[in-house]
Amino acid sequence: MHFSGEEADISGARSARVLVGIVNVVAPSADVTLENYETVPALHNSEKVVRKVAHMIEYGLLSFLMWSVFFAFRDLPRKYAYILPVVFTALLGIIDEKNQTTVTGRYGSWFDVSVDVAASVIAVWIAYLLTKRYRQGKMCRNTDRTF
Repeated sequence: MHFSGEEADISGARSARVLVGIVNVVAPSADVTLENYETVPALHNSEKVVRKVAHMIEYGLLSFLMWSVFFAFRDLPRKYAYILPVVFTALLGIIDEKNQTTVTGRYGSWFDVSVDVAASVIAVWIAYLLTKRYRQGKMCRNTDRTF
């Protein structure tokens, strides 16, 4: 929410710094700096990708952390440990985008909300697959024992 509350100039400058850093690590011979950033049109499209990937990482991690908290509650039916993080992430994404509409130079985007929800679904799906595999392995180990 902190980054969403920043004006477009501040947020754009942060994205530019991240993108220039990525380009300089991946292709050091490209000689991209913050000073010549504006002259490279391909970087502007890449900036959008960097922002969406950042959304996915943030909201995916948030969902995974929420899943781990809900999963720890033994009395809570397991399906809620998988459903609630997606619901809460969607609500937080909506609140985040609504907050951006109040900031100078920023706007809310339903596409960003859908990216947030997709990241949440992916994170929870990965958690489901990992716990399913763990349970299957645990069951196999228990049935292999001879008494």
